[in-house]
Amino acid sequence: MQKAQRLIDKLRGRYYDQSFCRLVRLGERAVPDLESALQWPNPQTRISVMQVLGRIGTGPALVAIERCLRDTDEEVQAAAVVELRDTKSYAKSIRALLQSGSTQLRGSVCRTLGVMGYREALPEIVRLLDDPSRVIRRNALLAIGHLGSVESIDLVKSKMLAEDESERSSALYAFKRLDEDAAKPAVIAALYDPDKRLRMHALDWLGEAPDKGAKAALEYVRENDYHEHAEMAAKIIEEIDAQWATDSGQMGTPAQPSSVEETHPRAYMQLQQTDLRLKELKAAFRRSKTYTSAQMAFLSECLADYDDDIRIRSVMMLREAKSTEARELLLKCLTDPSPSVRCIAISAFQGLEHHTHRASLEALKSDPSDQVRSRAITTLARLTYPDGLRELIEHSRDGDWVFRTFAADTLGTFSDPEAIERLHELTYDRYMGVRVSAAWALGDAGGPSSLPYLTRLRMSDFHVVDLAAKRAIRKIKLRTRVRV
Repeated sequence: MQKAQRLIDKLRGRYYDQSFCRLVRLGERAVPDLESALQWPNPQTRISVMQVLGRIGTGPALVAIERCLRDTDEEVQAAAVVELRDTKSYAKSIRALLQSGSTQLRGSVCRTLGVMGYREALPEIVRLLDDPSRVIRRNALLAIGHLGSVESIDLVKSKMLAEDESERSSALYAFKRLDEDAAKPAVIAALYDPDKRLRMHALDWLGEAPDKGAKAALEYVRENDYHEHAEMAAKIIEEIDAQWATDSGQMGTPAQPSSVEETHPRAYMQLQQTDLRLKELKAAFRRSKTYTSAQMAFLSECLADYDDDIRIRSVMMLREAKSTEARELLLKCLTDPSPSVRCIAISAFQGLEHHTHRASLEALKSDPSDQVRSRAITTLARLTYPDGLRELIEHSRDGDWVFRTFAADTLGTFSDPEAIERLHELTYDRYMGVRVSAAWALGDAGGPSSLPYLTRLRMSDFHVVDLAAKRAIRKIKLRTRVRV
């Protein structure tokens, strides 16, 4: 059908939306042409075609999508999993992809099997809670929330003590789905969590079902947390008071709950005041380019704050300072409980003048956080060249695409032939983000020998990869005066 063929050709251009809608309206008549387009070399086109087939939703269209579960490109496979999530008859085929070596794909499969309610996969998903990738662990928890039973609660509760904030949030979500009543104390405790996003989730859940037992914690949030959190807490307290008045049959003032000090004895800083003072301190530093002793003492106090966001902002401000006292505080941040704080602290030691801090960074190569480990290895590569470069090249073959992205960014800072050769190899990586980083890095460090690899990325890949390759070619042309 020539009309369908013309519309498929336009799926990648500026007429994407119109072409997509017209193909969906064609329905069954467009399926044969769409099915043949699934053999096209460009993975983005195959994904777009699958999305059209998913909207059509007929038997032949779903069969064509099911065949894409065996596609050679893992991003296409992940897209096929998403399109089949509403059709439980394909759950067995999707389950087979749990054995894939791709972090992104296994995470998508976990989440989809949970939404499908495919309980046969529960034992495999439970085993994934010990996976080294936090993405897999997080999606496994979300799936257990859909598939698990009361017997799974203890397993989920143990993950609420995880170091990673997103993992704690997923565990709380799963706990709430498994047993909403039993999860109430955990939701209330989450109002004191260092991560502000988890506190926001807890407020959202309490807003859906206000609980009298949460009033003390909510009052603390109203008085001490960020403005948007305080507003939400105030509204929930009003609902609790109204509910108390209705249940008790009186309009008087409800009995006051125990104080925050009794329910949660930890000492907390006033976040709103700290937030304002940090802004003033940052403006002062821009003018003077240095911190006074009193300002350094205040930043040191902020680094002991319970709130992750305050500590992150403080360590970012310390990173700009060049004093010995600032470096000593940053060294302490390398052992902070938050992976985000540790990553920012590591980035402050990238210059060669920090070679003496190598032992502290070496210890982070065994950190439980994937991001911290990758950041430590890439930083050490700069400090310990050439031995560090060889170790970085070896780690750039890691199965985690996030680490390969970090490695590609760092390899672009070297002009070593081994680094350039490895970047050439990374242009063939199966993940788009890694290919983008490799293209950018080649723009900084590559030469005429890199042009064939970048030209290939321009011809047959995603738009963002095409753009990165185009800019890299332009930079090489300007730097080496090579005609492209």
